[in-house]
Amino acid sequence: MDLEAALKDTPYKSRLDIIKKRSEEMWKKGAFHHTYYTLHGMDHSRAVISILDGLVDGIDPDRRLTKPEIFYLLASVYLHDVGMLRSHLDDEDRAKEISAREKRPYSKEDLIRDKHHLRSGEYVTEHAEKLNLDPVESGCVKLICEGHRVVKLDTEDYDGILIGSNERIRVRMLAALLRFSDELDVSYQRAPRELMDLLEGEMPDYSRLQWLKHYYTRGVGVSVQQSNGMRETLVEIQTHHPDRKRGRKITEELIFKP
Repeated sequence: MDLEAALKDTPYKSRLDIIKKRSEEMWKKGAFHHTYYTLHGMDHSRAVISILDGLVDGIDPDRRLTKPEIFYLLASVYLHDVGMLRSHLDDEDRAKEISAREKRPYSKEDLIRDKHHLRSGEYVTEHAEKLNLDPVESGCVKLICEGHRVVKLDTEDYDGILIGSNERIRVRMLAALLRFSDELDVSYQRAPRELMDLLEGEMPDYSRLQWLKHYYTRGVGVSVQQSNGMRETLVEIQTHHPDRKRGRKITEELIFKP
C-alpha cells in the first residue's frame, strides 16, 4: 500500500505537506547533537514510510488503517526524530550526574539520544499550531512519536483516542507500527564506510555497535503472502560480509540474534 498516495484526494494531503516541510526545514537548519549517530533526517523518514507501506499490507482488511490514522502515522514518521535536534540548558549537568551515579562515561549527546523520543513529543506539543494540529491531534501525534522507542505501549495512555465524530484512532497500533518500521530501517546506506572510517576510532562502544549493525546489513524487505485466506507478513534481512570473520560475528550477535 502506498500510504502517502492514500491521502492524495483528501484534506490530509495538504496538512501532511505542511508537517513534511517543517520537518525538512528543521533537519536543514538544526544542529545534530550526536556525532556518532547513524544517519537520520528526511531520507530516514522516507525509508520508514517505505517499510510501513509493506507492513500495512499485512493488516487484515477488517482492521485496515483509516485515512485519519494514516495521516497521524505519517505525521509521526516525519516528526519522530526531531528530538535529536533539541538540547536543554541543563543537559550537560544532567549527563554528568548520570555518569557519576552509574560510574560510566555518559555525555550530553548520549542524554539527547536517550531522550529524543520524548523531546520529539515536546516539539509536537509546543509547535502544534505551526504544524496545523489542534490540541487533541497534537496529543495523538505526540504519543505516537514518543512510542517509537522505549515507552511502554500497554498503558492506558495508548488506548484508542476519539477524535471528532466517532473516529477512533488506534494510537497503540500506530506507535507499534512506527517502532517496528523504524527498527527495520537498517542498512549500510545509513552507515557510509568513508564516514565510519573517520569516526570509528573515537566512537563510544554503543555507537560503534550500531554503525557495524547497519554497515553489515545489505538490506531489509517486507512482503505479504496469502494462504488459505490468511495473510502472513514476511521480513527478510540480507547481510554481507566485507570482512568474513568479523561480518559473520556481527550478523550473528547484532542483527539476527535480537
